[in-house]
Amino acid sequence: MSKQKSSLLVIWAAVLASALAVGQLSAQGYEARRPSAIPRGKLRTSRHLGNDNDDLGRRRAQCEFDAGASVEETLGITPEQRAAIPIDHIIILVQENRSFDHYFGRMPQYGRTDVDGIPPDYTNRTPSGDVASPSHAATTCIRPDTPHSWTATHNAWNQGAMDGFYIEAAAGGQDGQRALSWYDETDLPFYYWLHSTYAMSDRFFCPVLGPTWPNRDYLYAATSDGVMNNTRPITVRNIFDALDAAGVSWGIYVDGTPRQDCIGFSRSTPGVYDIATFFADAAAGTLPQVVFIDGEGPLQDEHPTNDIQKAEDWVRSVYLAVTSSPLWPTTAFFFTYDEGGGFFDHTPPPATCPPTRDDQTIRDFSQLGVRIPAVVISPYSKPGYVSHVARETTSITRFIELLFDLPALTARDANVDALLDLFDFDNPAFLDPPPDPPAAGTGGCR
Repeated sequence: MSKQKSSLLVIWAAVLASALAVGQLSAQGYEARRPSAIPRGKLRTSRHLGNDNDDLGRRRAQCEFDAGASVEETLGITPEQRAAIPIDHIIILVQENRSFDHYFGRMPQYGRTDVDGIPPDYTNRTPSGDVASPSHAATTCIRPDTPHSWTATHNAWNQGAMDGFYIEAAAGGQDGQRALSWYDETDLPFYYWLHSTYAMSDRFFCPVLGPTWPNRDYLYAATSDGVMNNTRPITVRNIFDALDAAGVSWGIYVDGTPRQDCIGFSRSTPGVYDIATFFADAAAGTLPQVVFIDGEGPLQDEHPTNDIQKAEDWVRSVYLAVTSSPLWPTTAFFFTYDEGGGFFDHTPPPATCPPTRDDQTIRDFSQLGVRIPAVVISPYSKPGYVSHVARETTSITRFIELLFDLPALTARDANVDALLDLFDFDNPAFLDPPPDPPAAGTGGCR
């Protein structure tokens, strides 16, 4: 090993150890005890599964595992325990370009004091040398889009100071305040209800400080193969390849170009369907085992400059389709965002494990991106629970690998956990979903 590479590895390990010491990375994990075979429906998870094996959490935090690692090896979950998990279907909805504080930083003002919201003294630098504070967004269709390229996002992060969002958004004479805008329950009543009812995380980070494609690459392939922008589809082995090899059915439901274009997919890729087919398959109970659903266009997608209330209403229709489906009793529905889109968040993201151990990857891909919203909707979701464990989007990838016994794609997914603290598989609180969720907000696009 070269002196330069050895030095990078030492620095990288030191950064991770430091992050662990201050609680940014969880050493607790949620690895399993190892009892004898457990009947399905009697799985000791959430409260018990993984709370005893601190050594595996420490090893993941030190990035000891590599591509090919099994969930038994990295999470300590035995085949018997895995078979007892009462989930047969996974649905993943990833919306576009919203940070946690931008959407849910005001949850403490609505009674959720256990959520890490916007600090009263949080400010950003302005081009004139003054400071600016977050404020209530004047519209639900923000224009123009906020900068969120690799460079802009790194500048906004500012080595963890989290104070550069305003300046980046003010480039070219634009109003930088839009990057410091927030919404609350009056704007997004269904979303606030959803995140207050089911299990959510306030320490969920996007995989990289960058735009859409590299972040989505990590969900689909646990790497961006060096990609930092939205120009080159990657061709490495991905989760769909792994599902095919294991004989697990999957489907992508989207109107228009699939978001998996970042890994080379198109409308003609087998397994890509439109949204109408999703609603029909959900109602008929014929969805594949793993489903990716994405919004597209002004009535579904939350990417600026679209009206987020229209997209909220569409997500509500997806939620109702999932919870009324015959498949609901065995479903885990993950709802999150691909990246922060240039909108502010006050929480410095932690260091993470690079997908490979070459010098350039260690240098460029050992840092997570900004916090993003994340909620788990399932009969087994813990009611009103807020996870404070630092995680990222690739933990959803690891949940898929856990459920279907798939090996890790890279060292990134090998060293994350699988979000098990958000579930209570012994006590399903939502086999009968809550009736009459509130309607989406209206009239906010001005």
